[in-house]
Amino acid sequence: MSKYLFLVAVLAISFFESTSVFASEIHYRHAKHHQVKTEDGIGLHVLELLDKNDQPMTEGEPMLLVHGYTSNWNSFRNVAEIYRKKGHRVFLANWRGHGQPPFQSLEIASPESDKKMLFENLPTFDVPALIQFVSRESGGRKIIYQGHSMGGMMAHLAFAGLTKDASGKLVIDIQRAKRLEKLVKAFIPIASPLSLNTREILGGFLLEPLTSLFNLKNDHSDTISHHIPFGLLHKNLRLTANYISLRQLGTLHGLINLENISPQEFIDVYYLDGSNVPDTLNRQMRALRLNGYVSEDGEISYVALSQWLESKILYYKSRIPTLLVSAEDDSLALLREQKELAKKRKLKQVLLEGVGHIDILASAEIAKKVATSTLRFVKDAACEAALE
Repeated sequence: MSKYLFLVAVLAISFFESTSVFASEIHYRHAKHHQVKTEDGIGLHVLELLDKNDQPMTEGEPMLLVHGYTSNWNSFRNVAEIYRKKGHRVFLANWRGHGQPPFQSLEIASPESDKKMLFENLPTFDVPALIQFVSRESGGRKIIYQGHSMGGMMAHLAFAGLTKDASGKLVIDIQRAKRLEKLVKAFIPIASPLSLNTREILGGFLLEPLTSLFNLKNDHSDTISHHIPFGLLHKNLRLTANYISLRQLGTLHGLINLENISPQEFIDVYYLDGSNVPDTLNRQMRALRLNGYVSEDGEISYVALSQWLESKILYYKSRIPTLLVSAEDDSLALLREQKELAKKRKLKQVLLEGVGHIDILASAEIAKKVATSTLRFVKDAACEAALE
C-alpha cells in the first residue's frame, strides 16, 4: 500500500509544477546544422553528424533518422553514434512542430503560426523534403531511412503515395511514390504503427486520463525547478523518485520497460528527448486517441487509414527493402498488425523480447541490437540486389 501512496505523492508534486519551454540541448558533438524548407513553407531542422575534424563524412553511406511524436533528434543519440562510428553519414531531423527551441521546425515566415501543424502534412510534405535533401547532400546516393514510432509510420504513408493535390485534398500519387522509392535504399521502421487505429490501444493508457483530468500539455516541458534554489537537484530527485515508483509498480509496462534502462537513462529521456509540440498537433493526437482523427476535407478517417489505403486498388505497394524492428511489449506500435503486414508483404522483421516502445531507443544496450539488426539488413539487402 505504501508504494501506491508514494506514487500518488510523486504525481501530486508534478501537478503543481508550471511549464516553460526547453532550453536547447544538442546531445551530439561534431555536428552541422541545416534547415530544409518544405513545399508548404515549414523550415525543418536537420543535424548532420561530422567526423572528429568537423568534416562531412562524404565517404559514408547516408542515413536519415527521424524521431517519434513529442520527441526530437536527440532520441536517436545511442543508435546514431553507433552508425557514425561505423563510418555512415548520419542525418537527424526534427518533424514540423517538434524540436527544442531554437531548433523547433515551424513555418519560416511566421513562427507563431501552427495552422500547418497537421499530421497529414508529415507524410505529404516533410518526408519527401527530408529524403530529397539528404540524397542531394550525398551526391544523389540512395539513403537508408530509419524512423522511430511516428517517424516510421509517416514514411509508410509517404511510400504508399499519400499526398495532396493542388486543392489540398488528400490523394494517392503513384508517380510521386515511385520517385521517392528511387531515392531510398532501405527502410527500417522501429516500433512504428502501421495503422492509426489506436483508440482501443491508447484508451487505457494511464497518463491519458490524467492529462485530460488536469488539463496538462503533452509537451515534456521544463518545470518550476528553474525558479527554486537547487532546482536541478530537485528535478533529478523527482525524476529518480518517478523511476523507482514506476519500476516497482510496472505502471508503464508496454510503453517503457524500466528494467531495460538505468535511472540516468530515464532522466536523459526527460531532459533530451522532448518537444513542446504546438497545440494543434496536441489536439489532433488527443482526438486521435479518443475519436479517431478525420482529415480536414472529412473524407479520410484516420481511425482506419491503413484500411483506406488497402481499399485504393492503385495505392503504391512500395518495393523498398523493409525491416520492421519491433518491441515485444509495445502498447503503441500495434504489434499484431505489424506481424500480419510482414507476412502479407513478405517484409522482414526483428522482434526484440522484453522491450517497450521507448526503451527500444533509450536503452544503450537495446540500441546496440537495433543498430546491429539494421546494418546486417542493409548489408544483406545490398547483396541480394547485386545478385539480381
